[in-house]
Amino acid sequence: MSNGGASGFVLFVLSSLFLYACTTPAAKMRMPQGCQHWDINGTWSIDQSNGFYITVVVRQTNDEFAGTADYGSGPVPLVGTVRDSHLAMTVSWASGGAGLYTAAMSPGGLLTDGFTQNISMPASTATWSTARQFQCVAKLPR
Repeated sequence: MSNGGASGFVLFVLSSLFLYACTTPAAKMRMPQGCQHWDINGTWSIDQSNGFYITVVVRQTNDEFAGTADYGSGPVPLVGTVRDSHLAMTVSWASGGAGLYTAAMSPGGLLTDGFTQNISMPASTATWSTARQFQCVAKLPR
């Protein structure tokens, strides 16, 4: 067999093995069932590591949302997106600063790895969490 023929044969065998591994029932069962669209509408609370407790009211349209945030001094506007398993929102605080909030959505509908940063003072950060469990309204295609 020539060198080119051997290379082609090896590529054929490797691609066949890859195809088999990706299409067997066991491989399909291990694939995570992700959510394409989460419903985060409503009122829920954020507990920050720096002692702030924030109530948010969210009105969601598709992947975008708007609403208010309040830590006791009156509601202020927030805007954000929730795409696949990523949430990002900006809260415009009455003091003139703005907070950027990010988190990841777990497959079970809990926000994890919550992190916030003051946009005008990047050294001012905190972690955050919420006990609210969100619902998946559209699964990712298989």
